[in-house]
Amino acid sequence: MKPNLALFDFDGTITERDTLFDYIRYTYGTWVFWKWMILLLPWMLALKVRLASAQRVKERLLTWSIGRSSLEKFLGDCSQFCSNRLPLLLREEALERIKFHKNRGDTLAIVSASPENWILPWANTLSIKVISTRLDVVDGKLTGLIAGLNCNGPEKVVRVKEELNLSDFDKVYAYGDSHGDRELLAMAHYPYYKKFS
Repeated sequence: MKPNLALFDFDGTITERDTLFDYIRYTYGTWVFWKWMILLLPWMLALKVRLASAQRVKERLLTWSIGRSSLEKFLGDCSQFCSNRLPLLLREEALERIKFHKNRGDTLAIVSASPENWILPWANTLSIKVISTRLDVVDGKLTGLIAGLNCNGPEKVVRVKEELNLSDFDKVYAYGDSHGDRELLAMAHYPYYKKFS
């Protein structure tokens, strides 16, 4: 008998809120975080009136925050974030649903627009696959750009199909909380929007 597949969005589904902002605030401090948020306002307005893409706005923030950082330092910061901050952001009901699927022997994957780097240390402890945004690295340093496309919206489905053979699974469950999860939910036999059962 084929196993089932359970696909989970990360930010706002497994966690209480967007981890990109939380990671930046945790790593660089509140004052620097709000400075970058103020600088980002014109870009957010451009996004709202469709003069800039979500990926471009995200790359602007990533460039200010982690651009030119060494990959080694960044991975260390991500590990610290996962150990010290991420546990405080996890939704209990999401953890219960993850446990439910693992106990049934289902295959689990997190499909997220957040960079994989601060999801993997946590997901690896639960043997959950991560399909997520990847960051561009040149000569051991982050550029602040995204490698390929932001893993959001239709790209979530593209990436899932690239990394998993859906014919290997009996049923697909998907959990999400935002417009960016719409396509992921649409591909599932059992879609759950802002709920877990």
